[in-house]
Amino acid sequence: MKTSTRSGKVLTIFLVIIAVLLITLTALSMFFYNVEIDKRKGAEGTIAMIEKELEQAKIQLKDFQKKNSILGEKNKEADNRVNGLMDELDLEKGLREELKKESIALKEKLQELQQQTSKVEDKTATQIGDLEQQIVELEAKLKVELNRNKDLQKKNEELLAAQEELTKKAVQNQAAQQTRTPPPRQTASPDSAAVQQTAPPRPRPTPTTDRAETSDPGQTAKAVQGGDTRSQPRPNPLRSAGSEEESQMNIELDQIVVTPDVHVSEEELLRQIKESTRDGSAMSDSGAIPEGRILSVDVETAFVVINLGRKHGISNGIFMSVYRGNDYLGDIKITRTQEEMAAADLVPPLSGNTLRKNDQVIAK
Repeated sequence: MKTSTRSGKVLTIFLVIIAVLLITLTALSMFFYNVEIDKRKGAEGTIAMIEKELEQAKIQLKDFQKKNSILGEKNKEADNRVNGLMDELDLEKGLREELKKESIALKEKLQELQQQTSKVEDKTATQIGDLEQQIVELEAKLKVELNRNKDLQKKNEELLAAQEELTKKAVQNQAAQQTRTPPPRQTASPDSAAVQQTAPPRPRPTPTTDRAETSDPGQTAKAVQGGDTRSQPRPNPLRSAGSEEESQMNIELDQIVVTPDVHVSEEELLRQIKESTRDGSAMSDSGAIPEGRILSVDVETAFVVINLGRKHGISNGIFMSVYRGNDYLGDIKITRTQEEMAAADLVPPLSGNTLRKNDQVIAK
């Protein structure tokens, strides 16, 4: 069955190729046929003009031939007179001289007519050559314009596809913003807020083994049971409460959709992700969560997108600290993850107005 289906596919592919070749050959034949028709029309026009000029030349030649015949008759009459009338020899000599002069003039006129006909033939030849050159140039221009038209059609199709993708992403983003229910945030107590605001400046990430040793044994057991063998964060009541609520509600998190026109374009966002993944690849291979950056901030829905993802050890429920230089700004909670980026909600009292793009994020 597989061989028959493969042979059938091969036959269909060959049939499609043959059909495409036949269509292209017919199109080329029609194109060259039209070109030949145009050439023939132009040549017929030039031939008609040449025929008219030749008819005029023939009429003139007939007139000159008549004159030549008349002159011949005169010569014959003069000869007869010379033979018959020896007395009128001097007169006949003069007539002969005149006739000779007229014949010379006629010969000169004939030569002029021949030169004119040769000039006309040269002109027609040059015109035909110019027309052929113009036809070649027009064919080349037509090919260039056809290629340009094809390129423009391809660019138009690519632009239309990009526009459709952008509209789809915008619609998906709007639908996600309308249908997305943000996870319940637990308001921090004054003591916890004071602890967050007075946190030490920019703690550096430590290896996974050290953080696992200092973490709560209960949370370590929960992480192992959940199948997360990556670095374990420091115990935090907000994180434990959020993770328990998410596990109870069984929330299905959608794919992170970044709106291109919020703070940064999609190409810039991808470039920043690639740079950040290139910078943090060494640390992620060693097992520790590297330092990341904020890619975009959504003030209305109070969430941010960072350049760290699952490949860097980021998982849902992790709390991370936000710094600007050495200034501690607040905490964020990871809610959705992808391979190279993640989305996080702001932990009160942190607000979107205080955050900017390229602020540092460090795992707690």
